[in-house]
Amino acid sequence: MTQSLIEALPDIIAAGRRQAAELLEHAAHSPGAFRLHEEVYPEASTAAITAASPAGRLIHGDNLDALAALLTGPESLRDQVDFIYIDPPFASAAHYEKTHRLPGLDFKQLAYSDTVGTADYLAMLAPRLFLMRELLAPTGTIYVHIDWHVGHYVKLLLDAVFGTENLINEIIWRYGKMSNTSRRFPQNHDTIFSYAKDRQRYYFRPIAGADSEYRTRYRNLLVDNKVTFGAAKGRADKLLDGRVRKLERELGRPLEDADVLFDFDEEFKLQDDVFYDISIIRGNAAERLHYATQKPARLLERLLEASCPPGGLVADFFCGSGTTAAVAEATGRRWITADVGQPAIATTRSRLVAAGARPFVVEMLGADPLSPSRPHAPAQITATLQCGTDGTVTVELTGYSGVEAAVRAADNLELAALYAAEPLALIEYWAIDTDYDGATFRARWHTYRGADKAEPRRTPVVAKLPAHNNAPGDAGSLRVRAVDIFGHQAELNHVEEFETRYISE
Repeated sequence: MTQSLIEALPDIIAAGRRQAAELLEHAAHSPGAFRLHEEVYPEASTAAITAASPAGRLIHGDNLDALAALLTGPESLRDQVDFIYIDPPFASAAHYEKTHRLPGLDFKQLAYSDTVGTADYLAMLAPRLFLMRELLAPTGTIYVHIDWHVGHYVKLLLDAVFGTENLINEIIWRYGKMSNTSRRFPQNHDTIFSYAKDRQRYYFRPIAGADSEYRTRYRNLLVDNKVTFGAAKGRADKLLDGRVRKLERELGRPLEDADVLFDFDEEFKLQDDVFYDISIIRGNAAERLHYATQKPARLLERLLEASCPPGGLVADFFCGSGTTAAVAEATGRRWITADVGQPAIATTRSRLVAAGARPFVVEMLGADPLSPSRPHAPAQITATLQCGTDGTVTVELTGYSGVEAAVRAADNLELAALYAAEPLALIEYWAIDTDYDGATFRARWHTYRGADKAEPRRTPVVAKLPAHNNAPGDAGSLRVRAVDIFGHQAELNHVEEFETRYISE
């Protein structure tokens, strides 16, 4: 007889616990070291990153392996992460896409599939949650963002991993999505569970809430942010009647017109566990990145403000569009984020560069953009180089090739026509290390699709670099790295690979 999911849940939890322990045991004896892919300097003049200094770590690889690696070795972060937010897939039996807004077309690329069964979904999540608990500081909190598909099962899983006594909140985020359904009440909220590592020690700072529903309800009666008995007298309202009876009992007399029923400078000031004032990201929102399931920055700002100390360490192991990292960066906190999907890594990297983030690193763990096992030849980029006598350098991309197989596999005639006519239109972002040392790529100059507001569907192809320590007419050790919409990477490794021209001014 087939087990029900409830009957199978104890076995799923036990298997997740064992898998987490086995991963840690394996990593302790043969640690899967992170491979530094690049150092990213959104502001070119920033001092070089040191081992102790990166504000952020963007990890490309399976988050299960990343979690185990972060917990082992001499640089283990066990008990050091102050705040974890995850927005895992919801077992919704759907595919989610990143939309690339290319010249003349919108090309939808699979960001991730959320099509596994519920039992497999819980089996995926269980070992990861056990490892996340090990990373959390004694004062730390985890927020798990979920919806109606599996929220009730995930709650039981979280109870098993963190303990029912460590549940802090079940937050309802009413996001204001419009629906015309007529066969049921419209689904209009997600659930966010928060658990402490230790309920006796966790960090929490109460924050001011939005206008309470009571203030909104009585906004026409407000004088100096108060509702008096005189203003409310005669209204048929059960809440007002109850407040009148309560105050009359406390005062021992009938109320007078000047008596205050509600003082909104004193009452309902703190944010409660229903967030109704933060909407989903609308189609015309400035923060919209055309990445399915992107969450609004305001939501993460609220959670971080409440549960992460200033300068604390933040982690998100289902990176997606990079909202957690972006908000942590904007609020001066350190961050780690990971994703196995190239669309997530590219979106997050460009987002942080555009925001002028502090220097951060991109690390690889079991992922290689130039893997020889891929069914295509390595991508190739060509460029011209103009060197001025004053030391300035202009780099212009002139061609891109080698991704024909990926274009064919996309099975999109418009995309194929665009690649044939304008191959560089597929470049998502590119960067230059202005003084490559032969070992670590340090991206000091960047551009990306959307950087040029006049042509937001194209990635600029010209880089104008200021004079630096090179002799006149010498480009130094420039290295160019370009990444396309598929995640393929192309590089110009040495100056002699450029078509070089010299100009007098």
